[in-house]
Amino acid sequence: MRHRNYAIATFLLLALTGFALLSIYLVRAPEALPANAPATDFSAIRAMAHVQQIAKQPHAMGTAAHAQVRNYLLSQMKKLGLAPEIQETIVVNEGQMQHRQGMYII
Repeated sequence: MRHRNYAIATFLLLALTGFALLSIYLVRAPEALPANAPATDFSAIRAMAHVQQIAKQPHAMGTAAHAQVRNYLLSQMKKLGLAPEIQETIVVNEGQMQHRQGMYII
């Protein structure tokens, strides 16, 4: 009977180890596609070009740099065939009225 308990314990250990390795394999990140990948597939290299364009300089809300980033994003969305629009609103924050702009995509 004692021999059987070792066999069951060994089997369970191997099974749990196998499931752990399988779960690690299944949740790993996919490999990055090159820039010449089809346009319908995500390419980290193409995305990084946009990140570099956006992150050239700090772009706090309401600054000229923020307007440049907004215009860049608008132009890129229009190239994709989207119809982005700018929403303008007034925000009251601690008794001060501020003019804000935001973007939404149709």
